Amino acid sequence: MKFRVTIFLVILTFAMHSFVFAADMTKIFKKAEKDAKMGHPDFAFMGYRKVLSANPKESYKRKALFAIAEYYYQIADYKSSENYFKEYLKVSKDENGRLFAYVYLMKLAKIEKNESLILGIEEEIKLVKRNSFIFDNTKEYLFESPLNRNHKAVYYIDKIEFYVEKENIASIFF
Repeated sequence: MKFRVTIFLVILTFAMHSFVFAADMTKIFKKAEKDAKMGHPDFAFMGYRKVLSANPKESYKRKALFAIAEYYYQIADYKSSENYFKEYLKVSKDENGRLFAYVYLMKLAKIEKNESLILGIEEEIKLVKRNSFIFDNTKEYLFESPLNRNHKAVYYIDKIEFYVEKENIASIFF
C-alpha cells in the first residue's frame, strides 16, 4: 500500500510539473509576441529562443522558428537564418509563411551568389501558390511574421513581387 501511494505521488508530481511548465511556456510565448508588437525584436527573439529550447507544441514551434530565422536575417547572421528557415519549412504547412521562408532563402542564395540554388528556390516559390486570374490582374497574399513584420506577395500574370514593410525585397518573373 505504501509503495502504491509513493508511486501515485511521484506520478502526480510529474504531472503537475508538466502542467506548470506548459503554462510557463505559454506565458513566455505570449511575452515574446507582446515584445514583437511593442517593437522590441531583441527581447522577442530571446523569448522565442527560450520557447523553442523547451520543445514546444507545434504552433509555438513554427512561429518561434520563423521569428528566430527572420531575426538572424535582420542581424546578418545568414547561416543561422538559413538553418532556421529550413527547419521552419520542414514543420510548417502555412502557405504564406512557407512562401516568405522561401523568399528569404532565395535572398540568402543571392548573397552567396549560388545561381543553381536561386533557380531551384524560385521554382519552389512558384509552386507554393496556384492562382487563376479570371477577373483580376493581380492576387495579393499577406503574412504577419511573429516579429510583427508585414509581408506581402503580389502575383501578376508574368511575375511575383515580394514586400516586407512596404519595401520590395524581391521579384520573380515567369
